[in-house]
Amino acid sequence: YVENTSDINIMVVYSDLNIANLDSVAEFAKKWFAKRNISPRFISKRNLASSAPYFQIDMLEMKDGYAVLHGDDLLKDIVIDSKKLHWQLSYEIKAMRMRIKQQFWASTGNETRIRHILLERFTSLIHLSRALLFLNKKNVAVSHREIMKTACDTFRINRDFVEMMFDFKNSCVRLD
Repeated sequence: YVENTSDINIMVVYSDLNIANLDSVAEFAKKWFAKRNISPRFISKRNLASSAPYFQIDMLEMKDGYAVLHGDDLLKDIVIDSKKLHWQLSYEIKAMRMRIKQQFWASTGNETRIRHILLERFTSLIHLSRALLFLNKKNVAVSHREIMKTACDTFRINRDFVEMMFDFKNSCVRLD
């Protein structure tokens, strides 16, 4: 957790969650958001277990940085499968490349929109880099800067570019 930078994600796992519960869940979510700008995620135990194999990047992120506030530790038994993680990582990278191209073509001439696309995709790149480092059996930090420092060293990414993107993201520099 980094003060004023990190967000807090809360996942509420119900033993059973169905359409009839949505009104009470929505009311609970509104109260949390109004108080702390936190938007909790709601899921059933069954849905968590059946979704885990398809969302390996998310599961990796959650398993490395979570605390159980109440109830059973449902993440401890979720397995990160290298083959499934590799498949999802490949898919996400290819999808990101397509989205960047499409968004760039649609935004030609709109500098504000292009800047937004760069920032949005840079954050996604950090998460994908973390998963790739995990597959390469590197000790992976949780801090975005540490993730990208290790990625620069491991994959020979231009460190100056990465630092410039962090500065851009933190409004320390304006790109032209």
